[in-house]
Order: sequence, then structure tokens, then C-alpha cells
Amino acid sequence: MAPRIGPDGRTVAYALVRRSRDGDGVDLGLLDVESGARRILAQRLERHVESPFILEPLGWSGDGAVVYLVARCDCGAQPRGLYGADALTGEFVAVQGADQVSGSVTLAPDGTRVAYATDDISIDAGGDLQRQWPNRVVVLDLASSSARVVAEPDLPDRFLGPPTWSPDGTRLAFDLGGHSAVDSISSVDVRDGSALPVIEGAAMAAQQLAWLPGDRFAMSGRPGSAVDIVLRIWDIAGGIWIEIDRAPAIEIIGWYR
Repeated sequence: MAPRIGPDGRTVAYALVRRSRDGDGVDLGLLDVESGARRILAQRLERHVESPFILEPLGWSGDGAVVYLVARCDCGAQPRGLYGADALTGEFVAVQGADQVSGSVTLAPDGTRVAYATDDISIDAGGDLQRQWPNRVVVLDLASSSARVVAEPDLPDRFLGPPTWSPDGTRLAFDLGGHSAVDSISSVDVRDGSALPVIEGAAMAAQQLAWLPGDRFAMSGRPGSAVDIVLRIWDIAGGIWIEIDRAPAIEIIGWYR
């Protein structure tokens, strides 16, 4: 559960896991990075979702007034719904219009919109892909609760990975893969829905994709039968993937200039 830095650059929202004989629970905490002061904003987040799902911080609203949370689990299911906690009072509410938001949701840099994939695929006993939802990328405006489809790739035999925002919030990228490997990265301009050039050759099962400043991509994943997770950077100008690191576990939580 990655911590989420607020727009003021000094407040961090994080999930605090509690272990007990009665089962695990999660609290939402805030940390002031300058003073080191901590406080629990909301307790027992598990009350708001059905087991085995848990809530974890997704990001902040642009004004820092709300911490958004999304339901996740390690069970393979895709929980739906987006929630918000008031950053002062901890009051907890479901976000209107977000009942179809899945665990693949990402928050725009300005904290006003979320993007998510409606892709919901399973693999049957014969190894064939069974698509249960249209393969679409949707953008939801959090203030108006209005949603619109910005991309609908024709991918009968591909997974559509979680979208990631460009740093300026004008574009979205998502990985396109088969059963075990990402074949390419596609992107779209959210202002007019126009498709942008596709990046080929990632050739690994992606876990995370992040759009960095300077039109670069960071991707973590496991190439082929490798044991370790690999972190690679794609430089659009150079047109090549560069391996940065490999380790048993890697999580991309942000970037700095």
C-alpha cells in the first residue's frame, strides 16, 4: 500500500494495517513530513467494504480537502467503487457516479478526475480469454460525476492494463498485453480522444506503468520466466527501453524532477 503525498508536499496519507486475533483491519493515517506528527484520520476502513476487500489511499483532491480511497484485494476479483475521506474530519463517503470504478483506477495529477479500465477478463479452463466487459478506458469527473469513454481499443485477444496519466493531465497511457507479456503501450489524448503513437517491445508482464516528465515511461514487471521484478525506463526520444534495476519486489510510488 503505497503512501500518497498531498498537494501541499508535506502531508502524506497512508494505510496502517492492524493485526489482531479477530482479523486484520486498516486505518487511514496522515503524516506531517516536516514535524513528524502523525494522526489517525479514519479507523476501521474495512467497515465500508465487504471482506476480503480492503481500502487503501489512491490520492488527494487538488485542494487537499479529500483523500480518495479505492478497494483492492489479492483474491483476483475486481472490487468496484471509489470513496473519499474528509482530510480534516475523517468523514467517509462514497463518490457519486463511481460505482463502476475498479481497482485499476488512477487519479489525475490535479485530483479532479479519475481514469479506469472497464476491462474484466477471465481465462477459462481451455486457456481462452473470456471478456465480460467492453474494453474501454473511462474518465470520471469527480465534481460533476460525469463519465465518458476516451478510448475503446479493438483488442479481442489482449488485456487492457490500468491507465496512467501524463504529468500535465492531458493524456492517458495503458499497456496492451496477452496472457503473460505486454506487447505495446498505447496512449490517448483525453481532450479529444485522438490516439497517439504506440510504443512496441516492452516484452514483459507489467505490474505498474508510470508516465514520467519529459515523455518517458517507467514500467515494472517480470520478463519471461525471470524471478526478479525489473524496472525499465522508456525514453520516447531515444526509442529504447533502459533497465534501471531488478529486485524481488519493486513498487513505483512517484517521481521527482
